[in-house]
Amino acid sequence: MSVNQVTGGIWDRSDIDRMLAIGAAGVQIGTRFITTAECDAARQYKEFHLQAYVQNLVTVPSPVGKPARAMGNQFTEDVLKNSPTLEKRCIANCLDSCLCRDKKITYCLLQALNKAAQGDIERGLMFFGGAVKPVAKILPVVELMASLT
Repeated sequence: MSVNQVTGGIWDRSDIDRMLAIGAAGVQIGTRFITTAECDAARQYKEFHLQAYVQNLVTVPSPVGKPARAMGNQFTEDVLKNSPTLEKRCIANCLDSCLCRDKKITYCLLQALNKAAQGDIERGLMFFGGAVKPVAKILPVVELMASLT
């Protein structure tokens, strides 16, 4: 028996209920937890997410060869232009299949994600799920979980 799990675009309890109603056994939520007190990303990263709007989402190529949703910034503009300023040096050999490491194209995923997590919101990559809804403040995980359950 396969377990159907839905990922991407799950933001609040109404999203969870909708997915369960169509037969999902569970959901996976990621982006929503960035704006929690326990998330170890830099404050600038969290605050950027607080002010995110769906119209700021862009689709960029990823080093694994698949499209990815991200918040638009200088980094995503550079990726879309294939700017010569993109760092194409693999720093960690973190992926089984990596266009940066293997073909010297795209960008180093770990480096781009780390820049964002450290607070460089212009030169870092900020993946984002399919849902972008207003978040009023950074809150504890316990409060977010209470709203989701």
